[in-house]
This record gives sequence, C-alpha cells and structure tokens, in this order.
Amino acid sequence: MRTWDWVAVTVLSLTTLLPKPLFAQAGKDPVEDAMEAFDKQVAVAKKQFDGSVERSSQNTIKRLIALADGAARNKNDDFAGRAFKEVLRLDRNNAQARLYFQQRNKLDAVLTQLTLEWEPLVLVAPEARERLALAEERDRALAALKELEFDHRTGKVSDEDYRAQVGPLRRRAADVLRALEGGEQTRHERVADRGQPVP
Repeated sequence: MRTWDWVAVTVLSLTTLLPKPLFAQAGKDPVEDAMEAFDKQVAVAKKQFDGSVERSSQNTIKRLIALADGAARNKNDDFAGRAFKEVLRLDRNNAQARLYFQQRNKLDAVLTQLTLEWEPLVLVAPEARERLALAEERDRALAALKELEFDHRTGKVSDEDYRAQVGPLRRRAADVLRALEGGEQTRHERVADRGQPVP
C-alpha cells in the first residue's frame, strides 16, 4: 500500500474510534484537522512534482532546440526536423518549432503525424488503462469514505446508517488499494524476470 493511501485510510478509520462527545467538547474536530493537513501535504507534493516535471520538460526542450538550430545552421534538415518534431511532441505550441515547419509547409503534416503516433500508445497499454481505472476507483472510494465520515460527524447520517455503510466502503477502498499494489508488484516481477533492475 502506498504511504499516502495508507495514511488516508488510517485517518479515516480513526474517526470511528473517537467518540462524538469529544468533538463537541473540544469545539474542533481533530480528524477534520488531520484530513485538512493531509490534503495540504498532498497538494504541496503534487505542486512540487508538477514543478519538477515542468522544469525537466523545459530543459529538454531547450536542449532539443539547441540541437535543431545547430543542425539547421549546418544544413542538416533531416536532423533539425527530427529535433524540432520532438520539441512539438513535448510542447505543441512551441513557436520556434512551429515556425520551422511552417516555413517548410510541413506543420500540419507533422502535427497530424504526432497525433497518429500517440493514439497507438494509448491503445497498446491495457495495463495502463486498467491502472488508471483502479486509481480513479480508489479516489472515488476514499472520497465516499471521507464524505460518509463527515456526514456522520455532522449528524446527517445516523449511527445505524453509518455502521451499515462504512464497512462496505472500507472493503471497497481496501480491495482497490490491494489491486493497485498487486499490479505494481506484478510489474516489478515482470521487469525482474527480464533481468533488468527493478526501480
């Protein structure tokens, strides 16, 4: 189980252990505070990851443009075209790469080719589609648990209804998390079987 998923399930599970009067006395809900803190940490981690990916992408684009410019100056249009095509693969709106192909009346053809190259990748990767579906199911299950916990604490859901709903929701979340981890484990085993290092 991933650390973030484990923390989310653990925090949500704690709400059943804490008595309701504790929330009323303190005036503040410690579980809600923990969930807020968790959500903030996730947001910070996502922002850092997205920033890192963006910086890496921009550095790669700069290197590709330098290679393409050098090739174009040396009249190596084949290499320059390949480098600028890779720039467009990373950033379809890159002005320099678009200008290069516009000047040669090839921009539409290159963009069409990039689109056609992308579609088979999506079709060929059923494991990726399955993993994405599981991740979406995990997010829905954890959101449903979080909403049920909140509704129970605020009195919208009675204790009896809560007990009837929380078990199946937790099982569903746990099943999805196990399936996600099982897929990750299987992927690592396949890579190890081929004699390649496992990350």
